[in-house]
Amino acid sequence: MSKFALRPNSLPFSVGLFLFSVYLLSFSGRFHVMDELAVFAPAHNLARYGRADINQLIWTNHWTPNPPGVWGQDGNLYTKKPPGISFITAPLIGLGHGVPGLNSVQVGLLTNALANALAAGLLFVWLVDLGFSRPTAALTGLGYGLCTMAWVYARMFWESSLLGLALLVAVWSVYRAVYLARPRPGWPWLLVSGLAVAVGLALRFEAALAIGLIGLFLVANRSASQPARVGIHAGTDHVMPSVPPSLGVWRSIRPFVLFLAPSLVIGLGLLRFNLARYGSMAETGYTQEISFHAPWVGAWGLLFSPGNGLFIYAPLLLLFFFGLRPAWRRLPHLYFGLILGICLGYWLFYGAWFSWGGTWGWGPRFLVPILPLLMPFVAEPLEWLGRRRPNGKKGRLLWLGVGLLALLSLGINFLGVAVDFNEYFLRLDSNDNFVFNWAAFPPLAHWRILQEGLVDLIWLSPQVGGLQIEWAALLPALVLWVGATATW
Repeated sequence: MSKFALRPNSLPFSVGLFLFSVYLLSFSGRFHVMDELAVFAPAHNLARYGRADINQLIWTNHWTPNPPGVWGQDGNLYTKKPPGISFITAPLIGLGHGVPGLNSVQVGLLTNALANALAAGLLFVWLVDLGFSRPTAALTGLGYGLCTMAWVYARMFWESSLLGLALLVAVWSVYRAVYLARPRPGWPWLLVSGLAVAVGLALRFEAALAIGLIGLFLVANRSASQPARVGIHAGTDHVMPSVPPSLGVWRSIRPFVLFLAPSLVIGLGLLRFNLARYGSMAETGYTQEISFHAPWVGAWGLLFSPGNGLFIYAPLLLLFFFGLRPAWRRLPHLYFGLILGICLGYWLFYGAWFSWGGTWGWGPRFLVPILPLLMPFVAEPLEWLGRRRPNGKKGRLLWLGVGLLALLSLGINFLGVAVDFNEYFLRLDSNDNFVFNWAAFPPLAHWRILQEGLVDLIWLSPQVGGLQIEWAALLPALVLWVGATATW
C-alpha cells in the first residue's frame, strides 16, 4: 500500500482539499461586481470598527438606478442584502488585518472557495449515506466543484455558494435524523438541520422556502410513520404501559421545536436588525424590488438560454433527466419530494422575478444554491455505468457521452474563471439582449478574449509583450495542488 493511501473516511477530505487547491490556482483575488462590495464593506466595518454600515459606498447612490445601499434612520448607508455573509466573513477579514503579510480582501474572498470545498466533501458523505458507491460519490463531488458554475462563484463574494452549503447540510442532516439515526436519537441531526436553514435565512431571505418544505416533510413523515395506538400486545394479555400525556405531547412536537427554534432566533434577530437600520421590521432594503412577471420566460431562460441557461453552462447536469427514475426507486418518496421541491421552488421563484437574468454574472447565478441538491440525480447514471459496466459499442458510447459532457462543462466554466466577465460586458453594445442572443454567447466571447491574453488569474498578469507569472502567488497554490493530487 502506498504511503499516501488514506483511510476510507478521509476520501471526502481529499475531494474537498483537491478542489480548494484548484480554486486557489484559479483565484482572482479581486472584486468583479458592486454587489460583492455591498456585502464586503459591512464585513470589513464589523471586523475593524464593530459597525455594519457601508458608508464607503455612498458614492454609488449618486449614479446607479438600483444602488446596493439604503439609507438608515441613523443617517448611515446600509446594504440592502441580508447580513449573513458579512457576519460569517468578518472573522476572516479580521484575520487578514491582524496577520502580517496577509491581504484582508483576498482572505475574505476565499470564503466561497472554502464553502464549495466543504460542500463537495459533504456531498460525498451524503451520497454514500444514500447508498451510492465511493467512486461515484467522489466523481460526483468533483463534477459539482469543477463542471458547474460553482467553480466560477467559488472565487466571488456572493452568498450563493454559502447558501448552497447551508441547504446541503440541512437536507443531509434531516435524512440522517429521519432515516439513519434509529435506534439512536435523531434530535441532534434535526438541530443541525435547523441551524443550517437558519443560517441560510440570514444569507438569503427566500431560504424561508426551504424551512417551510423541510417542516412539511417532517410533518408528513411523522404522519406516515405514526403507529396505530394499540392497548394490548398481539397474542398476549399484557396491557401496554401508558405514556403520560405531557410526555407524549413533547415527543410529538420535539422534532419541530428543535428544527424551527434556530430559525425563530435568527429570524427575530433579522427583524431586530431591520428595525435598527430602517425603523421598520418589514423593510429589508429589497422591498421596492419585489416584482414578479412572466414566469414562463424566466423559467425557460434559467434552464436553456445562451446567457443564463443551467444546462448550457453545466451540460453535465443533463444527466439529471436520466437520474430521476432511478432516484425515485432509491430514495424514500417523501425525501425525493423534499429535494425536488426545494429545487423547483428556487427555479420557479427566480424565474418569476423581474431580474431573473442577474445580468452581471456567469450563467444562472440564482440557481447556484441548489446545485448540490441536483447532484444525486447526476450520480445515478454514473452509478449505473459503474455497476453494470455495459460492454461493447454501447458501453463505450455511453462512457464517451458522459466524458464529453464533463469535458464540455469543465471547458465552459474554465473560460468563466480564466477571463473577467466585465471585459465581455464592456464589449457588448447593450447588456439587455445577450440573454437570448446566441451571437453574444458569453463562453465563445470569453474564448476570444482569452486568445488576446487578457486573463483574470492572480498569479498571471498581462504585460507588454506577453504574460508574466507571479511566482509568490502561484507557488503556494501549486504546492497545495500537488499535495492534494498525491493523496489520490
